[in-house]
Amino acid sequence: MSRLINTLVRPNEEYVIESIELEDTMQDIVKQSVEGLPVTFKMTQAGTQSDAILKQVKQFVETVWPTDRSKFNYSKLQQFHQRRDSLSIVSDCIVYGERLVIPAKFRDRVLSVLHKGHPGVERMRSIARSYVYWPGINEQISQRGRAKWLEVISTKRITASATVAMFREIFTRNGMPETLVTDNGTQFASKEFEAFCSNHGILHLRTPPYHPQSNGLAEKFVDTFKRGLRKITTGGEPLREAIDTFLLCYRSTPCRSAPDGKPPAELLSGRRLRTALDLLRPPNSFYKQPESKQEIQFNRKHGTKALNYDVKDLV
Repeated sequence: MSRLINTLVRPNEEYVIESIELEDTMQDIVKQSVEGLPVTFKMTQAGTQSDAILKQVKQFVETVWPTDRSKFNYSKLQQFHQRRDSLSIVSDCIVYGERLVIPAKFRDRVLSVLHKGHPGVERMRSIARSYVYWPGINEQISQRGRAKWLEVISTKRITASATVAMFREIFTRNGMPETLVTDNGTQFASKEFEAFCSNHGILHLRTPPYHPQSNGLAEKFVDTFKRGLRKITTGGEPLREAIDTFLLCYRSTPCRSAPDGKPPAELLSGRRLRTALDLLRPPNSFYKQPESKQEIQFNRKHGTKALNYDVKDLV
C-alpha cells in the first residue's frame, strides 16, 4: 500500500523539470524588471551595505582612516583615501561633498540615466557632478558618451518599409541595440517602424520637435560627413565609392575624444582595420615573398634547402 501511495504522490519528472524552468524564467523576468528601474536613495542604502569596498570606506569614515596603508587595500581605496576629508555618512550612505557615492552594482544603470537623451560628454559630467560619484566615473562617462560606430547608406526612398530594411541590414552586422534615438520623421513615427522596434526589444526614443541639438552627436557627424564627402567627390570619385572611402577613413582614424584615443573600429571590435597604409609595415611572420624564376632555378641547381633554427642552436 505504501508503495502505491508513493507512486501516486511522486511528481512527474517532466512536471518537475517544467516547474524548474518556469521558476528560472520568472527569476530572469523579475531580475530584468528590477534592473530597468531607476536607482533610488533607498536602493543605494542597501547596496552600500553589500558592497565590500564601500562597506570598508564607510567604516573608516565613521571611525578613522588608518595611517598605515598596509592596514587596508590601498589600491582599491586610493581615490576614496585621497578624498577622505570630503567624505561623510548620511543615512547609511556615503556622500562625497554633496554627491551620493553609488555602489558598483548600480553604476551602469546610473550611467544609462545620465546618457538618456544623449546630452554629450561634458553635459553628462556636469550632471554627474551635481548628483553622483564613484572612482573612475569621468572615464566611464567618456566611454559611454564618445564611443561611436558610424553607418551611412545611400537611398532614394525614406519610407517606413525602406527605413526598416536599412536598419535590419545594419543590425545583422552589429546586433540589435537596446535603445534607438531618432528624430521625428514620419517614417520613425509610423506603426510599421514602432512594430519593428517592439518585435526586436528595442526602446525607441524620439527627440523633441524643433530641437535637433538633443541628438547633438548625430548632428555633428552629419556635418563632418557632408564636409568630408564634398572634398572626396571634388576629385571626381563616384558617390558610392566616396561614401566607402569616407567611412573607412573615419572608422580607422584614432579619435582624440574616444577612450585612449582609439579608432571607432577598434572600440567596436577590439582590432584595428587593415588599410592600404598597412602595406608600409614590415611583413609579418605569415607573409612570404613569392620566389622569382631565377631563385627557383638557383635553388634547384644547387640543392638549396630551407634552414630552420631552434632556440640555443649555434649559427
